[in-house]
Amino acid sequence: MYLRDLLIGMGRRWYVTVVGLLLTGAAAWAVFGAVPITYTASLSVLLMPPEDTTAEIRNPYLNLEGMASARDVLTRRVDADVVRVPVEKAFPDGEYIVYSDMSTGGPMVVGEVRDRTERGAMQLLERIRSELHSSIDIMQAEIGVPPVSRMTLTDVAIDQASEPDFTARYQWTLAVVGAGIVLTALLAGFIDGLVLSRRAKREARASDAAGIEEVEEHDAAAGSHVVADGAPETSTKADAGRALDRELTK
Repeated sequence: MYLRDLLIGMGRRWYVTVVGLLLTGAAAWAVFGAVPITYTASLSVLLMPPEDTTAEIRNPYLNLEGMASARDVLTRRVDADVVRVPVEKAFPDGEYIVYSDMSTGGPMVVGEVRDRTERGAMQLLERIRSELHSSIDIMQAEIGVPPVSRMTLTDVAIDQASEPDFTARYQWTLAVVGAGIVLTALLAGFIDGLVLSRRAKREARASDAAGIEEVEEHDAAAGSHVVADGAPETSTKADAGRALDRELTK
């Protein structure tokens, strides 16, 4: 019921509705142009077992079991401050995430980057790829693993070009449109209620004034009738008194 009344009020105050929608459209257009487009790119790398463990199998892809722990340690290291802080200083407009790909059976690591420019996104992607490859070596060197027994990374998929992402632009634009429509409806409803309230007060005052005038006219008419009805009786008594005086004088 309230929504129906609100829509009716918007129709009665159509000028407020039109102005509000025009301002909403202008604001949405301004926000659409102001929010920058971001560019995204991604890569996937796979942990490979050491060479000394695949000599007999000769196919390293058949010996990927038991490497999930190393994959998780690698993603945590690349996400830690030791890597993140230098990367963020080098790419202040960019951001990245690195996580384990649980949708595959192997020790797959996925990296996703985002930047305000296409070139910046590709440079950041290459930086994350380099950090992944260097981190896997540093991790093993710190605990004294000999080079022949170290795990390595192989690139599975790397985007050759970044893609524009309009998500933030669309989200902000829709938010402005929604807020503008709501504010327009509330303002139109408020003005409509204010106008109707003032009109009702004026009509009430006019009705009260008309009632008072009617009562006064009725009272005045009633008074004139009393005077008119009493006049003959008063005149008759006066005439009788004068006649009695004349008789006594004689």
